[in-house]
Amino acid sequence: MEARRGGRWEGDPLREAMERALRAEEDRMAGKAASPYHGATGEPFLPESLSVSELEDLATCPFRFYVRHLLRPRGDREAEDGGWADLGAFLHRVIARVFRAALAEDKRKGKEVSALALGEGGLLEKAFSEVEAEWGRRPDSPFFLRRPDWPHRRGRFFRLLARAFGDGKGFLKEDAEILDVEVEVGAGKVFKGLVRGYDGLKVQGAIDRLELRSGSRFYLDYKLGSAFPRVKDPRTGELSTDLQLPLYILLHGKGRGAGVYYSLTTGKTKSAKRDLSALWVVFKEVRRALKNGAFPPHPDRKGEACRGCSAALLCRYAGR
Repeated sequence: MEARRGGRWEGDPLREAMERALRAEEDRMAGKAASPYHGATGEPFLPESLSVSELEDLATCPFRFYVRHLLRPRGDREAEDGGWADLGAFLHRVIARVFRAALAEDKRKGKEVSALALGEGGLLEKAFSEVEAEWGRRPDSPFFLRRPDWPHRRGRFFRLLARAFGDGKGFLKEDAEILDVEVEVGAGKVFKGLVRGYDGLKVQGAIDRLELRSGSRFYLDYKLGSAFPRVKDPRTGELSTDLQLPLYILLHGKGRGAGVYYSLTTGKTKSAKRDLSALWVVFKEVRRALKNGAFPPHPDRKGEACRGCSAALLCRYAGR
């Protein structure tokens, strides 16, 4: 360190890496955006499939998609508040196990499932403990389970689930009929012909819960955070377009049905907003990014997508 302060770089093992990093920063400051450091791959990116969550990242900010799903830096998951995404997946698995156990007993009404989940010898406690034990035995067990404060945090997240199953209006309406959970959906050949020889993209995802309310199909999606998903509308530059549930309704319900998001953290719900014209514009931008293989930092004009973004350490978006 003293040698570097004095400008003596001879024999420094990090000299080459630091000079390369400096040139990359100079290029970005000079506006030379067409480089791998700025999300330019130099050729079309033609994956066999993308999940709906990956499409959401790409539609919201191409550089976030580039970092999270192409570069995949090591340690990224642990940097995200101790594995926030893993924790969300864990709670989803617990919820699904409760519903599957209830369906196995032919209990399909919301009030029946709630009674089984929270009653004496409740399914919720059993499912939570089972998933916790199974995930803890994994060779790559998630970081949140290895945190010293997990026993304390465990109680908090269990209470969130208990509140949800006891909510007869938001999370689980008493008269709702449960049809299925974790329903796989997908469509192939999207963007077929994007470039010569490309057979098309398969879009895939999973519906957290499908149920009937007053004879109509409802698609439900649970969120651990308090914010509900929105992607950037290219026409306005704002986070205003609902992508996830409207896309599920189109792929699975042929455009028929309603969608509801539920926040496990706040207990609030929000109805999905279907805007086909907005979805069309979003997919045109996604198509352009894949065809050009260019994923520059380009979030919404207010920079709301930058808050808590896991790609922040690698991003040099000037508008932040």
